Formats: sequence, C-alpha cells, structure tokens
Amino acid sequence: MHTVQTYLGVAIFPCGIPFLTLFAPLAYRMFTSARTLIVLFGATTAIALIGCGLFLSGDINFGVAFSLGSPLLQLAIAVPLFRAFGRWLGRPPEDVVYNFKKGLLWDRLLAGSMVSLIWASAVISNWKPT
Repeated sequence: MHTVQTYLGVAIFPCGIPFLTLFAPLAYRMFTSARTLIVLFGATTAIALIGCGLFLSGDINFGVAFSLGSPLLQLAIAVPLFRAFGRWLGRPPEDVVYNFKKGLLWDRLLAGSMVSLIWASAVISNWKPT
C-alpha cells in the first residue's frame, strides 16, 4: 500500500484555511462574499470527497484522509466566526500582527482562535485510530 502523503506533503495541507484567516481583512472580505464562499466550499468539498474515496479504496490511511477533509471543517468553523465578529462589532477584523494599537482585544482573540485551529488540525491529522 503506497501513501499519497509522501507526494502531497499533507502535513502542511490542513493549515490552508486558518493560515488565510491570519490575514483578517482579506479573509473577512472573502468570507462575506457569497460568490467566493461558493467557490471555497465547492473546492474544499471536492478535496474532502477525493480524500474519502481514496481512504475507502485503501490507497491512503486515516490521517491523510482527514488532512484532505480538514479544510472543509476549518471553513465551516472560520466562516461563522468571521461573520459573527462582523455582525457583533459592526466592523471587519483588523490585522493584529505587529499592530499594537489599543482596542483590538476581540481581533486578537479571533486571531488566537485561528492559530489554535491550525494546531488542532496538525495534531488531528497525525492521529491514528487504534
């Protein structure tokens, strides 16, 4: 049984959506545009279905299949977070990297939650069921 993991570098792949969300203003514009969301959900769903198909055929293991499916899960978490942020505060989130202005507590919490999502995706994608 060969694995696709060596060819795709799947250890980095699940970090795509949370990495995008670290650029908060760009991510907010993308997550509030219906047209962009259709493309993002379509692409991540297709990748997840490919992962399921390869796992069911026995070509890849569970960790790789989860890595291929995790962008869909991440998008399902990140989009409501960003939309709730915009609705609750009435403004898009600001980029907090090297931004030390006062009044960005909620922006920093949003960025921190996205960083933890990156970490969780990396840990879960390397998990092997017993």
